[in-house]
Amino acid sequence: MNYLLDMDGVLVDSKKAWFKTFRELGGISREEFENRFWGRDLEANIEDLGTTSRKMCDSVLTRYIREIELMPKALDLLSALPGKKALVTNTTLRCTRDILRQHGLGGFFDVVVTSDQVESGKPNPAMIERAIAELAAEPDDTVLIGDSEEDIQAGRRAGCLTIGVGVPGDYRADSLEDVLRIARRLETERR
Repeated sequence: MNYLLDMDGVLVDSKKAWFKTFRELGGISREEFENRFWGRDLEANIEDLGTTSRKMCDSVLTRYIREIELMPKALDLLSALPGKKALVTNTTLRCTRDILRQHGLGGFFDVVVTSDQVESGKPNPAMIERAIAELAAEPDDTVLIGDSEEDIQAGRRAGCLTIGVGVPGDYRADSLEDVLRIARRLETERR
């Protein structure tokens, strides 16, 4: 099996840092951030805010990046998942690299696909399809792990099994420990 993992909300808790970034760049209220921006393709958000990826990631997010925390058990999950792994995130490559570097996560992934590397981010399946192709994998041997409806939709549209972290998917997990239990069960069933 191959695993595609979302970053924000699955591996890192970045919501507070992103909210502060959006508030600084666009005067966005918490409610507007939650309802309009959170979980969307970052490129679309950047366009809606009338800013640039460079300004958002290099000048503003860097002030709040230390507030991005690793999710409990994220390292355990990444260490224990067998097979190839890809990161698929609606965050841009520039910001993703900074976040991965901060938490020492880059070495866990065979492939990293970000929203600015495809025409449209999740829920469009392009990011998922690209990661599968770069892994030289097949959709029916790939599991997408995400925490939003957009993640699950993208995974399903690409033909993957899905594990929703706190959201419905083909399987639902309430923690990263649950994700690992489900992945182990799937591995056993595939044998």
